[in-house]
Amino acid sequence: AADGSTYAMVVTDPAALDSFLSNYPASENQSNENYKPGSPMEDLYNDAYLGFKNSGLSDAVAEERANAVVMAEAGINLLKAPANSTDFKQIQGTKVQDENGNCTFTKSDCP
Repeated sequence: AADGSTYAMVVTDPAALDSFLSNYPASENQSNENYKPGSPMEDLYNDAYLGFKNSGLSDAVAEERANAVVMAEAGINLLKAPANSTDFKQIQGTKVQDENGNCTFTKSDCP
């Protein structure tokens, strides 16, 4: 990353990844390296981004966490190590949906 951070992706659920790729092929769900407008991935990303942003996180951190939420749906964990470090920590966000279908997202990293 621009700030020297390093990211890693770990497949934690191969079956979930296979299912995700079958249901949401990149050719139908991505456009110019972003999620395709109106796709389920874009909707999830936008909901997560706004949830994190509204909780007071910066744009960059909200974007990072929103992508981690989408990746978690695909059975992938996103990890991050600060610049000049190999101490990777998992980036997590918890999605809570109320009885009206409204979702909130909160930061829930592994220690």
